[in-house]
Amino acid sequence: MPSPPSPPSPPSPCPLQWSEKDDDNLGALAALDKKTSGAGKKQKVWSVNGYLGMPESWDHIVYTLFWMSLFPFVWYATTDPASIKATFNETLASADVEVPAALDVDFATAIAAIVSHTPVPIAMLLSKLSGDKMSWRWPFQKESVAGSFGLFLLLGWAACIMPVYHATQWMLQTF
Repeated sequence: MPSPPSPPSPPSPCPLQWSEKDDDNLGALAALDKKTSGAGKKQKVWSVNGYLGMPESWDHIVYTLFWMSLFPFVWYATTDPASIKATFNETLASADVEVPAALDVDFATAIAAIVSHTPVPIAMLLSKLSGDKMSWRWPFQKESVAGSFGLFLLLGWAACIMPVYHATQWMLQTF
């Protein structure tokens, strides 16, 4: 004896009705997107300048060239450290500069400090030279240094700059 038909299910409050066919699902998604986005509304763009391509100003070009130069600098320091040391010593000798013993640092430490710490002051200098009006402390420009700005500055230093410093130093000490 055949089983009795099942009662119809109540309508779903969700406007999406999924089926076994992919075309039906895509049509339902398109209909939902059309309803929620508004038919004639212009879509908001998250960032008008957020695209890949040529840098938009001279300071972006200079900064891009700066950080791109760090890659061959580290490669050269890793593969031929004696040459960099000799060049540095020759430059100091030609300038008649005596380095105090207290400032005599390990080669790996000096290169790691240059690679990890110089991008920030270079970016700040280029920002100042380009006449950028945005606060360097944004979005913490209204906070005191001892408050949340100081905390996030310290955390940013610990999470972003110091790992680069230690990785570079470790890499240079192993060769």
